[in-house]
Formats: sequence, C-alpha cells, structure tokens
Amino acid sequence: MIKEIIEIKNNDVDLLNLQENHLSIQLSLDGFSFCVFNTVQNVIGAFVVYEFKNTAVNPFDHLKLVEQVVEKELLLQLNYKTVTVIHCNNLVTQVPKPLFNKNNL
Repeated sequence: MIKEIIEIKNNDVDLLNLQENHLSIQLSLDGFSFCVFNTVQNVIGAFVVYEFKNTAVNPFDHLKLVEQVVEKELLLQLNYKTVTVIHCNNLVTQVPKPLFNKNNL
C-alpha cells in the first residue's frame, strides 16, 4: 500500500520548463520522495513524499511500488535536463578506504 504523506507545489514555478528544473528522487525501502528544484529562481517547485506501508520484502515487490508512484505522478513522467537518484537502505554502507577492514565484513 502507498500513502501520500506530503505534497507541496509552488504555483509560482513553471514546472514544465525543464531547462530550468532539476529532478531529485530519493528511494528507500519504506518510501519514495521527489523534489523539483528551479535552478533559475532558486526555489523548490514541488516536493512530494510517499510512504510504503507493509513494505516489500523483495526487490521485485519494491519495484512495483515505485512504478505505481511514477505512473501516478505526471511530474515524474517528464524528461528533465538533470536528474539525481539516491537509494537509501540498510543493506549497503560506504566506508572510506583508510577505515575499511576486511575482518569487519
């Protein structure tokens, strides 16, 4: 189940002028959020957060939830000049090489 938690849209920003807008997406196992940032006006045009209830235990179920959000949100179906995607989960952690120790895997 998908529940929309927050939806903020700035009507003063032309969200369809893709040359001026950057899309940032954050994926996690329990949710999905995205932000459209207008680089000319230096303001957020849209910010939306979804929560995944009864989160999927495998990647295929998780992908289905993400696909449902993308199908629902028209802003996610546009082609942006720049896009950043961040995936957060507790399965992977980046460790700087000087601190990495194979024995701690």
